[in-house]
Amino acid sequence: MASLRDVLVFCTGLAAVALAWLLVEHFILQPRRKRNLIRRDTNRIALAAAVRVSQIDDPFVLVTGDSLVSQLLLAPVSNLAVVDIAFPGLTSSEFADRIGPIMSAKRPVVTVLSIGANDALQRDMTNGTERAGVIETVGKIGGIVEGSQATLLLSLPRLASAHAHHSTSMDRLAEELRTFAAARNWIFFDCAAALAAVPMDQLTSDGLHLSPQANGVLARALRQAVRGLVANGSAMAANHQKPSS
Repeated sequence: MASLRDVLVFCTGLAAVALAWLLVEHFILQPRRKRNLIRRDTNRIALAAAVRVSQIDDPFVLVTGDSLVSQLLLAPVSNLAVVDIAFPGLTSSEFADRIGPIMSAKRPVVTVLSIGANDALQRDMTNGTERAGVIETVGKIGGIVEGSQATLLLSLPRLASAHAHHSTSMDRLAEELRTFAAARNWIFFDCAAALAAVPMDQLTSDGLHLSPQANGVLARALRQAVRGLVANGSAMAANHQKPSS
């Protein structure tokens, strides 16, 4: 018959095995499953986007980047089709690897780009080397997706308290992106200003992603901005074509 000591040793060993399994599940298996899901969804998105872009012959507006643009429903603007290519969860380097083959030689009239948030969430952007690497990658992305008339670079999200530990990283990268946009003659679109009228408790659904109401407000603001850019570009082209008197 087993002694009390044997029972205690057995129970302790069993608890240690259970704890080890929980740690493996939480730190190894769950992240691996998440990465596999993201990879599967990314491949599916890339294939569908490549087919769609290949079928476009007319001028179009490109809305591309991370999960922020995946929630924006931009209707056709100024009779231009809107092509949305969003890769939720990807960093700038992962996005750059996928967007090139999709776009091929296609060039949008106006581009709306949201990039960098996942870099700030997954890496320490208070590190200057890390920030420089992201900015260099965004420059490469620009060479692929830059609009012929204009490119709007969306500001990074402001995080709720649940994600406050990433706020400094997000803010430092946001400053660099604003400077980069100015140097590139891109338009740095301040999403926070566009969403100023949305009550704070209705701004986000999970502390990071925008709520449906906020998405609607941001989509209308972007549509208005793109419409103005297209109209301005058309006016400049018309003036350029006028014969001199």
